[in-house]
Amino acid sequence: MSLGYFHHLPGAALEVSVEGFYKWLTGVNDFRGNVPLLLNPYPETAVLQGDGFARGLEVFIRRSSGLLTGWLSYTFSQTRYRIAGSGPAETVNNGQYYPAGHDRPHVFNAVLNYKLNSRISLSFNGVYNSGRPVTYPVAKLYIGNRIVPYYTDRNQSRLPDYLRADIGLTISNPRGSGRRFESDWNFSLYNMLGRRNAYSIYVQTTPRYADYYNIVTAYKFSVLGAVIPSISYTIRL
Repeated sequence: MSLGYFHHLPGAALEVSVEGFYKWLTGVNDFRGNVPLLLNPYPETAVLQGDGFARGLEVFIRRSSGLLTGWLSYTFSQTRYRIAGSGPAETVNNGQYYPAGHDRPHVFNAVLNYKLNSRISLSFNGVYNSGRPVTYPVAKLYIGNRIVPYYTDRNQSRLPDYLRADIGLTISNPRGSGRRFESDWNFSLYNMLGRRNAYSIYVQTTPRYADYYNIVTAYKFSVLGAVIPSISYTIRL
């Protein structure tokens, strides 16, 4: 179910839309707790089914002409699952609603282009997302000479928020004056802020034989966590 409002402002070359939505979910799948997945000969036994819902609000603004063009979008949304089986082994989080693994409440995107003159233009791309849900250990248990992480309810914590900004400079060489093709030089910086956005966080238990205890350490895994420059040359016949 969705309801939206769309409006076009010709004088300002703007398109504006606001849309709300609600979706009922049935037959959603999630993994059973405390069941090994690696080399499991019966993986279907590790999957549970339930219901849920998704709801949210989307705002979109686009400018299609002028020196400054591009679009801005913002989405607030929630996706919740509920898995309540016939017993504790078939139930997640005591049968209560919990955030789905892909739930990100806040998503903001910006794509902007600005023409300095007929040949040179600047571009900007910005992305902000709420961190996706994860399950962190909240305590550690001493069992004999071992330290075991203790987990509580599923998906009650989140990864750090994702933030990335890219910039680019394009120099165009139009057709004419003896040139039989058009060409563009593009210089860009991907992830210009150099943020190491977390793709995932995992916990590793390492034996420490000196004092007969294990060490429990959390690691953050990042993909492309550095500034990446690039240069490209494009020819259009």
